Amino acid sequence: FRYLHKSGEAKWAEVNAVFFEWEGKPAVLAMVGDITERKQAEEALRKSEERYRQIANCVPDLIWMVDLEGRFTYANAAVERTHGWTVEEYQSRVIEDVVTPLQAAKDREMLADELAKAASPDYDRNSIRTWESEELRKDGSVFKAEVSAALLWSEDGKPIGVIGVSRDVSERLRAEEATRQSEKKFTTLFESANDAIFINDTTGRLLEVN
Repeated sequence: FRYLHKSGEAKWAEVNAVFFEWEGKPAVLAMVGDITERKQAEEALRKSEERYRQIANCVPDLIWMVDLEGRFTYANAAVERTHGWTVEEYQSRVIEDVVTPLQAAKDREMLADELAKAASPDYDRNSIRTWESEELRKDGSVFKAEVSAALLWSEDGKPIGVIGVSRDVSERLRAEEATRQSEKKFTTLFESANDAIFINDTTGRLLEVN
């Protein structure tokens, strides 16, 4: 409860009580402790967590955390856009639920490999691994994502999970494929043309000829 200190400052107190008999009558032994600093620290932590939660929810990419068993322990609001799951639904899933079977096997292998490396005293705890992943949406459709992840560590220096960021790169890959196809068509036309074709730069230097 809160009380007003004689200085005029509002403080927090905690009461612990024990019921017992005193000279044959029920009595209460109460101990009152000042917990103002603890409450202030808890409030500061709550505000800090809320601030980081707001920042994470503003990021368009999926931010996630899993434990070493592959169970999701955190996801930001972007998961609804990227995968179609609500945050609550996603956090009740495991890796195998949100990637293709082949990708799940690769992910498990990568985690085992990273944990083996982490056992070395020379392991760089700031190391980040990046790969392309085949992700599953809630409706069962598959899309490509670029994933960057690193191990999470406990206070006593042991790996306890993984934190990562997943970005949907489907549109980028489609654009890259369209560019490759366009360049392929151009190359075919360029090399099969009956007429001579010259490509010069702006200074007139010859760059290519069929």
